[in-house]
Amino acid sequence: MKVYIVSTICNAHVIRWARALKEKGFDITVVSSEPNTWGVSDIPVVESLISPSRYRLLNFVKHIFRSYEIYTTVKRAKPDIIHFHSLDYVHPLIVGLLLKYSRHFRNSIISTWGTDIIGALDQKRNWWELSTKTYFLSNAKAVTATTKYLAAATAQFLPKNSTIHIIPFGIDCNKFKTRAKPDQNTLHIGFIKHLLPNYGPDYLVKAMAEVIRKHPDARLTMVGHGPMDSELKKMAIELDIENHVIFRGYVQNEHIPDILAQLDIFVMPTTCNEAFGVAALEAQAMEIPVVATKVGGIAEAVLDSVTGILVAPEDHNQLAAAIIDLAGDINKRGAMGKAGRIHVEKNFNLAENVVRFEHLYEENSD
Repeated sequence: MKVYIVSTICNAHVIRWARALKEKGFDITVVSSEPNTWGVSDIPVVESLISPSRYRLLNFVKHIFRSYEIYTTVKRAKPDIIHFHSLDYVHPLIVGLLLKYSRHFRNSIISTWGTDIIGALDQKRNWWELSTKTYFLSNAKAVTATTKYLAAATAQFLPKNSTIHIIPFGIDCNKFKTRAKPDQNTLHIGFIKHLLPNYGPDYLVKAMAEVIRKHPDARLTMVGHGPMDSELKKMAIELDIENHVIFRGYVQNEHIPDILAQLDIFVMPTTCNEAFGVAALEAQAMEIPVVATKVGGIAEAVLDSVTGILVAPEDHNQLAAAIIDLAGDINKRGAMGKAGRIHVEKNFNLAENVVRFEHLYEENSD
């Protein structure tokens, strides 16, 4: 079966899906909105690019030309399935028209990712975005979401009682698996995310000042890059914990298991309504307990008091208390870690989630 994925090749989730489907025997091509700067060579990539403009009309014209490129690519290739990953990589009105009126787009599946839906709902004044995304989704043959939380949000764009298939991104449980900790004498705490206000890294740095007072051997590894980098480093100095905080910068996804293998506790202090918690699932797959905020779909990824501890967002005191609780109880960390691995294997195993897409493709191809 020939499947064209319309998204970006510069995304770990897209690459993971494409490779997993390819291993299952699917003929996969990614139609990318960005150039293949990641150097992916094992998956065919068709670059269909667009450079954003600050002028709305010019942006619209550019999207018309890009949509025509996608149309000619699909018409020439005649794929059995066209799978749109995230609504943010195409213009929903223009491509929605193709879904409705072009026979070449009749077998189209749309997977919502989170910000493409939640961001539109958070900005209800933007009636144009709401209406065009509603039109786009309503003309798809099938729609999927990564969590129940995101499915409920996506349902607001669809006719009542529409079916939304819940298929998480999935974790490669062979890649993310338990390893022996190399350093048993230091308590290692980790954060892996962009250094953006939405993800609350400043609350974690503030919390670490209290954690270190209770556990002077604690170390925090911050993996990620973003506009808050300088601010966070300055904050660590002001709190006199700079020797306890390591800023690793950007780390490629294939090296994340090596980072996680060194951790005793993983922290996800998100402040926004995040649809999912992939980083938390990767940590749990490696039997690492998670401290996270109870926002959006994270409560589906982290089971409170079972695989980790959920706290209120934007509260560094609660965050510190949860970390200190786990830091002082190695048996609790071990029990939550084992429960986390079971939780991921049962609900978020990539291999099983790929089978769900396989069935969906078979059901919706001619």
